[in-house]
Amino acid sequence: MLKIFLVEDDAAIRESINRNVKWEQHGYEFVGQAADGEMAYSKIKVLRPDVIITDLRMPFMDGLELSRLVRKEMPEIKIIILTGLNDFESVQEALHIGVTEYLLKPVTAEALTETLVSVRGLIEEEQENRAYQHLYHRDMAELRDLKLQQFFENWVAGNKKVYELLDIAHQFGISLNASNYVVIRFQLFMEGDLETYSEELEKLYENAGNELEADESILLFKQGLQGWALIVKGTGEQPADKVARKISAQLESILAGHDKVRYIIAIGTQTDRLQDIAKSYNSASHAYAYHYILGKSAVVRADELQETMAQHGGKELDIHAIDVTKIDGIAVERFLRSGSANAAQALIDDLFDGVGERNMQSFLLRQYIVMNINFAVASFLEKIGIDKAAIASRFEKINLQASELSTISGTQNYLVKLIKYALELRDNAAQNQYGTSIEKSREYIRAHFADDYISLNTTAKSVNLSPAHFSSIFSQETGKTFTEFLTEVRLEKAKELLLCSAKRSSEIAYEVGYRDPHYFSYVFKKLEGCSPREFRASGKEQQ
Repeated sequence: MLKIFLVEDDAAIRESINRNVKWEQHGYEFVGQAADGEMAYSKIKVLRPDVIITDLRMPFMDGLELSRLVRKEMPEIKIIILTGLNDFESVQEALHIGVTEYLLKPVTAEALTETLVSVRGLIEEEQENRAYQHLYHRDMAELRDLKLQQFFENWVAGNKKVYELLDIAHQFGISLNASNYVVIRFQLFMEGDLETYSEELEKLYENAGNELEADESILLFKQGLQGWALIVKGTGEQPADKVARKISAQLESILAGHDKVRYIIAIGTQTDRLQDIAKSYNSASHAYAYHYILGKSAVVRADELQETMAQHGGKELDIHAIDVTKIDGIAVERFLRSGSANAAQALIDDLFDGVGERNMQSFLLRQYIVMNINFAVASFLEKIGIDKAAIASRFEKINLQASELSTISGTQNYLVKLIKYALELRDNAAQNQYGTSIEKSREYIRAHFADDYISLNTTAKSVNLSPAHFSSIFSQETGKTFTEFLTEVRLEKAKELLLCSAKRSSEIAYEVGYRDPHYFSYVFKKLEGCSPREFRASGKEQQ
């Protein structure tokens, strides 16, 4: 029931209204009354009624002043004013303030009841629309995530000026204001096939998201196959670097006990400027690439990594001091399974840092490392089904020249080039595989679009891909998000039924997967520009 509050200085009128109006019969609960605006205002703030009936002329605080305060602080409350014939100017001002209705005194129970019924209809319509907007925005959350991802990518690429960043962020309803910032890169991996659907992995991402979304110091950007990027906002008292440590501990706590899940939490360096977020992100990415070498769950801090490398650079290192985990094929193969081309340089940099600059002066050692990585690359490509002839043909394009191994930088450049070519072959092979998966997923959507349970997760599971992976390749292959495609399929079927059957709109809604016919009408009008009824009428006119 809707709550109603009465403000009237005449006790007899208050008593008459309260006695003669059948509140509950018309969907209202009478929650309180007051003799003037001042007394009413404090009660209204506590009771939060849906509707206020107030006299216009009252001592201490009149109906206009009360209406101004209520409209400013509680704009959702509807106001009905009671006024005399001589208050035309005040009525105009009240309507300008946003008062819903006015009634002339003396007010009859019938007139007030009719107005209350009308106002109740208005409130219910607004509540319904808000509910539909919430559902629609929930359904379109995937599209919002994609647009946020594009915004973040442009940001760290340096493609936006500060005023542009602030303007776009405002459109998303997020605040970038802070004293300092740190970027964290976070990703989960299942041991084995990284692309396969895993309920455990999705539940952990969900738990982590629920834990973090309530924290106003964090901005979360999903990066498709690359996990999440978190921008941590700090203050003078709580710098972002300190907050990032706390967030890291939170994430580790959530992930504790999940032995089959590997994670990387890579914390970038702190920066004071929005435009320098890219520097923090790049340092986090360098730390992130380190996990391919570690091969286990880790929290890697860019500042500590830089400090360690600086210390090693100043010492004499011998062959026994080499971190052999960095030059075996396992680290490279792990990277090739889930890494991206823009991280190849960081991988090789980390490998060379682990070997040590002095040791890298050895031509024989450089030869050994190159040979090892070549074997690892060839082995990986064979495992994913690329035949040896194709591998050999592609590697001819980056044929190793002896001169390239003559310098450390030349060796690095060759290895980065080798890794990028391997990733290109991997992606080309995956493209063919993904094409089949995407077509199967579209068939699944067309067959199950009316089912209650259909979702991004269930569709990803049907083609044995993780939701994050599936979402990314689906958008890439089709140019639409999963939700956009599902909605498109549903509405196409709805339009067919509207024009080719005599079924009611509510029946059609259920038949195409909407359990709320009103929400179906809301979505239809939002995307088609007319209601289902109007669409049917216009279609018949054209026949």
